[in-house]
Amino acid sequence: MTPGPDETGGDVDVDVATNQIEGGDVSLPEKGTKEKPYDPEPNRDKVRGYLAGGLVILLVAVIVAAWLTFIYTNETEADIKDLLGVILPPVVALVGSALGFYFGGKPTGK
Repeated sequence: MTPGPDETGGDVDVDVATNQIEGGDVSLPEKGTKEKPYDPEPNRDKVRGYLAGGLVILLVAVIVAAWLTFIYTNETEADIKDLLGVILPPVVALVGSALGFYFGGKPTGK
């Protein structure tokens, strides 16, 4: 144990081998281990991109499914048109909203 000064001017016993002062740990953080604060912006952009891409894929899949149904089944053009009249408008609205939000967001500039 080596003596060291305390706040009151007196000496404190310090065990150099274990970095202990009267039962308390005085070890310093290792050099270069500074933690950066969490930044959600890179992940947010990735998720926005995945959602926008997924909705565009959904729109293309609906259109391709309609074409394949028309070509390979006995459904009439009127039946496919009625089905697309129910399915396509909500999908287009979702895709438009997602793409508008994705591309309309302010740039991060990083």
